[in-house]
Amino acid sequence: MDLKKDFFRKKIIIRGHDFLLDDKYIGNCACAKSWIWIIKRKWPTRQIVQRKMALVKSYVHNKYPKEYKGSDAEITMANNFILPEIAKQFGLETAEYYNVMFENCDILESEENLDRINGNIEKKIEPNKNYLLTPSFLGKNEELIHLEDVLDSKDNLKVSKMLKQITKYLKSEHVCEGDIENIKESFIKQCIFNKFVGFSDEHNVNTGIIFRKENRKKRVRLTPCYDLDFAIGVFNTVSDSIVPKYHFRRSDDEDIREATKLSSMLKQFDGDFQRRYVEFVLRHLDIEKAIEIGEKRGGFTLSELSREKYMNFLGKNILELQQYVGQYNRSEKTNNEDNER
Repeated sequence: MDLKKDFFRKKIIIRGHDFLLDDKYIGNCACAKSWIWIIKRKWPTRQIVQRKMALVKSYVHNKYPKEYKGSDAEITMANNFILPEIAKQFGLETAEYYNVMFENCDILESEENLDRINGNIEKKIEPNKNYLLTPSFLGKNEELIHLEDVLDSKDNLKVSKMLKQITKYLKSEHVCEGDIENIKESFIKQCIFNKFVGFSDEHNVNTGIIFRKENRKKRVRLTPCYDLDFAIGVFNTVSDSIVPKYHFRRSDDEDIREATKLSSMLKQFDGDFQRRYVEFVLRHLDIEKAIEIGEKRGGFTLSELSREKYMNFLGKNILELQQYVGQYNRSEKTNNEDNER
């Protein structure tokens, strides 16, 4: 098969977007969870405006149809499109997600291409079936270090201990104090967001530090939010050979059940910075708008049951944020009155 002549048959269908597989690296897209190269062209000139790596993976409910059915299946799919919109309202960066399918998979199935993915073969990609595509969030000359490679234990999920070890690691890498503070603040914001949406997959491969060199100095930033399938009351109930079922970061509260809750995380980071941040979040939060944009981006419409689950779950946590700010403001008012006396 002539790759050049057949190039436009390898189009990835993305609602509202137009990505193509890069024919140089077509072999990396032979299975249902693998990295591929994609290019994006500007029409009608067909000028290439983007070339980058992207991850293609099956939806949770397609990979585990027996374990995830009905509303739970719908929510694990919808989380990839709705939760990034909520994260943006939290002022956070997120990975981009696209609902995709492949027009033609013939070229993906040759033995030569299968050999090129180092034996990491899952179910082969099927034509006209939806998959999740995530372009890499790494820029040019950037390197990702997962937190499991920074912390003393991959099971370390106590946030106070995590922050100390992250700080120690960044200082050992001669990162400037300003960037270290930005990492710590971004980490706290992500922790609050994770608790707000009930993210139950907070293991230390789902967060990391991105390094880049700038004028011979090391600059760093926290990874965007990603892998958001399991949230809004849906848990990872399927054991994996690499990652256990589910993980929750926790506060210093001695009661483990309390330590994983939003209220406990807010108490952990109590202070002016967090109060201002929560006030910012409450000013920008619009769950209905996030759902609307997520539905449009993913090309789906939530069932009434799933919509109700989103609104109820997040509504309770909005109240939690409002109560936190109210308590802080009442305490501040009392202190001011005492000082006036």
